[in-house]
Order: sequence, then C-alpha cells, then structure tokens
Amino acid sequence: MDDGVVSGWGAPAWRDEFDYVDSATGQPAIDPAKWNVRDRSDLGLLQDVAVPTREQVSVDENGIAHLKGEWLDTPISRPAGQAGASPTLTHKTGYMDQRSLGGDDMSYSQQYGRWEIRAKTPTGPKTYGSLAAFWLRNSQSGEIDIMEAWGYNDGPAPGGQRIDTATTTVHTQTSGSGNEKYAWTHTEFANDTAPWQDFHTYAFEFTPTYAAIIVDDKEVARATPATHPNLWNKDYFGSPLHVRLNLHVGPSAQYWGLPDPNHKDWTQPLDYQVDYVRIWSYQG
Repeated sequence: MDDGVVSGWGAPAWRDEFDYVDSATGQPAIDPAKWNVRDRSDLGLLQDVAVPTREQVSVDENGIAHLKGEWLDTPISRPAGQAGASPTLTHKTGYMDQRSLGGDDMSYSQQYGRWEIRAKTPTGPKTYGSLAAFWLRNSQSGEIDIMEAWGYNDGPAPGGQRIDTATTTVHTQTSGSGNEKYAWTHTEFANDTAPWQDFHTYAFEFTPTYAAIIVDDKEVARATPATHPNLWNKDYFGSPLHVRLNLHVGPSAQYWGLPDPNHKDWTQPLDYQVDYVRIWSYQG
C-alpha cells in the first residue's frame, strides 16, 4: 500500500484500502466503522429498477470492494406512490455511504478537500442500463457526482452506442424546479485504456478558490467562483460533504436505458470494483 501523499495535500486524512477483516468470520469485509452498506429496509428503492441489497457488496481476498448488480430471480412491483423509471424492479444492487444510522450521523465529512477513488467500472459491452457512481452529498441540496460511468450494448438496444468515458456533474438541486448543473466529460484520459478495461483514478479537489477534476493524475477541468458561482453558493454547498458509492441499474430510459427482461444478454452481471477511497483535508 502506498502512502497516498499528494503534492500540495500531504497524506490522506481518511482512507479505506478495503483491508478490514471481520473478526467473527476471519474474512475480508466492508469496515462498518467507515461505511454503512445500505439495504431496502433503510434506503428505500431509489429511482431506478434495482433493489439495494447488502449481500451485493463484498470485499475479496485482494482488497477489492465489489458492488454488484444482478437480475432478480423474480421481478417485483414498485411500491404504490413511489416515482421511478419503470413500475417493475428487475435487479438487486449494491449501495454504500459514509452516513451512519445513529450517533454523529457521518463517519467522515468535510466541506472542502480532495476526494479520490481507484475503480474499474462495469461499462463495457453488455452492460446496458449500468451506471457506476462515486459522488458527494451534503445536508442541503448540493450534489457533486465526481464519477459517473454508463454501460452500453452493441447492437439493437436503444441507446446502444458506445460510451467509453465517464463524467463529473455538479447539481445545485437533484429534484424539483430550479435544478442547475454543470457537467464535464472525461474524454480520452491521455491513454489507450477504456474505463471498463482497467482501473482508473478519479479525483475532485474543492477549495474556496477553485475546483478541479483529475483523471489518472491528469487535470481535465477546472472551475472557479467566477466561472461557476453556484458551486460556492452557501445555499447549496455551505455544509460538509460525504461520500456515496453505488451501482445504479436503469434509472433512466432516455439516457442510458432500462434493462430488458426479454434481452438479458444485453445486461450481463455487473461488477463495480473499487480498489480504494481516499480523502484529503483542506488546510487553507
């Protein structure tokens, strides 16, 4: 394991290399002091077609966390009154965040700093409807999607074009009227490896004077209060941010598609693999 030191930032203030071992089983596991692995019972069903299930999150013997999306044996109906892209839920999936269900609420949060993940996303062929995400939320309406990577399917599936990239999107709100957002696409990465073919690093630096997106150690975009003032608007981003990791499945018919039960081969089992998550504090 490297020391994680980054020029100008020093060593991480918080990190998870997924090396925790459950004392009861002697097996690798998600550290419960760092993450809350979500389930339908405490998270609901989101807006997509997948049910969050704790069993879909695991850690292997090499210290890689896996958030998996798989077809349900039997589809279930969306509860009455809950909005969503489809009335039928076809998948089970993984979701974890730094929120706790009691105590101080967050295992770690900060308003400014640097956040980084090293991950391999399930976005290659036959991943239609997949959306792997590494994102930040606060107690207000602000949301920073540091990395969202879409799946696709070669062939006849609607929206079946190749999407060998990922994006960063900043939302002032994620629902209701007045939603404003800024989006930057991570194109090329300055290498020849598509996101789904290997592990890549995705980082976001946020300070009172700038925000930057860094992919594979290369800065791909920069914003300032002059160019994107809402990112520094205290009404949206005036409180600490915490990390969320999840694998959406089919949350949108118009953007990345809904998995089709009549064409399960378009959406093979999905595996969002995370090597580490690291966070650096802002010292001013």
